Amino acid sequence: MQITTTLNRIKLFEDCKPVVEALQAKFGKHYPGDEPIPFSTILDTCGLGYTISCCRAEPQYSKVWQHFAVDCLETVKHLMNSLSYSVISDHRYSYLGLEKAERFKTGLPNPALYGARCAYWQTTYVDQQHAYACREVAGAVFMLQQGQFDDAIDAVIKVAGPEKLRILIKHFRRVVDAGWVPLVVPDDFD
Repeated sequence: MQITTTLNRIKLFEDCKPVVEALQAKFGKHYPGDEPIPFSTILDTCGLGYTISCCRAEPQYSKVWQHFAVDCLETVKHLMNSLSYSVISDHRYSYLGLEKAERFKTGLPNPALYGARCAYWQTTYVDQQHAYACREVAGAVFMLQQGQFDDAIDAVIKVAGPEKLRILIKHFRRVVDAGWVPLVVPDDFD
């Protein structure tokens, strides 16, 4: 079952205005606002970043969006590994927030934000070359724990390289065309 939305639902969100304008340009100004629009069409028209912001228009799929966000974070978790040891904690805490988010995928209760906070604060001890990317990833873990899947995915988009971004787009297309999160083949993200 393909996941769809409508122009009227997208219009409820101010930051989706560019999406509405692009879709109206594509379909014509008088396109009915309640006609279903597949997310894959939005992806083709507006790109992954804008499409992710439209996911809020379909909250009944929030678990699907959160699963996708965790998959996105998996693609950049190597940046957490680059965090150096610090007086606060060691690098293992960087993974703690993501591991807790992964537990959400298996139905376990969503735990405290401790791991995400540790990951964020640890980035202050990283050399400047990787600090930005590490902060984005740690912040993404924190945002995901707060239920802000769209902001978490947006942070991953900022630091994912072109090849990983292509993989994420391909995976998102599978998600919205299937209506659920298909199993990610580990080779996709390596």
